[in-house]
Amino acid sequence: MRSICFHGRRALDMGGDFLLAAQILGDGAGKAGLSAQVRTPMWPSPPGVSDRVLLKIDTAALKDLNIPDRYDIEVVCDPTLAVIPPMGGALLPGGILFANTPNPPKTPSGSPKVISSDLEALAATHGAPLGFALAGAAWALLGATAEEFVLDLKIIKTACPPALTTPPTDAEINLLREAQKIVDALISESKLA
Repeated sequence: MRSICFHGRRALDMGGDFLLAAQILGDGAGKAGLSAQVRTPMWPSPPGVSDRVLLKIDTAALKDLNIPDRYDIEVVCDPTLAVIPPMGGALLPGGILFANTPNPPKTPSGSPKVISSDLEALAATHGAPLGFALAGAAWALLGATAEEFVLDLKIIKTACPPALTTPPTDAEINLLREAQKIVDALISESKLA
């Protein structure tokens, strides 16, 4: 089982790119035959306030439906939240932390190694929602944690979570795929996998 925490900010419509990313990855995992659960803790935060969404993925049916409080992967989706460690150090030993930020965040001694990239700039060049880039980053991180969690591009391309009213466009899929490749390269360079 792998647990992923996406840290972000709620939008006015009570959604957000962090929520979209978790839903894309969760839907893709479900279509790949994995068991997936996307949950927000308790009630959503008001618009503009920091929030999180949690994703659990397993190769077997999830029996424990509790919200995890420790994570294999953390994705800091909003650059203004890139304070390391986020959530008071809830990353499990050996976990991977990714920050969507133009500049690598300061990391105190003893904190996990952090990889970062400016996915907002990448999303702007594609003209597609940031949530697709964040899903691509999480897809790469998930595949780096264990081979059985590598998702096929054909499957992830078919992911259509409830937050989307139409199937993903070519620009959105291209953004997802490019973010996945960028983060794959960062993982290899950092020797995190």
